[in-house]
Amino acid sequence: MTLPLKQRAIVGLEDGTLVISDNVDVPALQDDLVIVRTKAVGLNPIDTKMKGNLAAPGCIAGMDFAGEVIAISAKSKTPGHIQVGDRVCGAVIGYHRVNPAIGAFAEIVAATDAGLMKIPDGISYEQAASLGCSISTIGLALFKSLDVPGNPKTPAQKAVDVFVYGGSTSTGTMAIQLLKM
Repeated sequence: MTLPLKQRAIVGLEDGTLVISDNVDVPALQDDLVIVRTKAVGLNPIDTKMKGNLAAPGCIAGMDFAGEVIAISAKSKTPGHIQVGDRVCGAVIGYHRVNPAIGAFAEIVAATDAGLMKIPDGISYEQAASLGCSISTIGLALFKSLDVPGNPKTPAQKAVDVFVYGGSTSTGTMAIQLLKM
């Protein structure tokens, strides 16, 4: 598939505002990237704060997205054997000054191979667009930083106590559900 050269996206301006532009570069397919045609995006607290002095001029905004895979780098090693045509969701580092074409608020998103998840049957693109940053944050906090044993595929043999501070938040609720699995 030939990717278009330009797309519509939300980008930062010099004055710190965000604007919709029809003349935004489509990200190049680099070694660890998967290209996704966006179907839905999620709005994170960081997305509401990246304006004014924090806006990155010329950079695509947004973190969480869901869509359909349209291209995969030959060197990409996707989790779950992701293929062209698969429904996926994930998170990218939007507002990225080093690589301004990376951001979720665009027609086409370039995500690192490790930052993607297949969308399970029965979950809509809109629902899946809320998972990227939450799942990444939970995974890093619980299974890397805190070294909580087990995972949903191979649960821990012995239960451990975990205190989820902010358990009533969307990410906290998801963490509790993941821990119960």
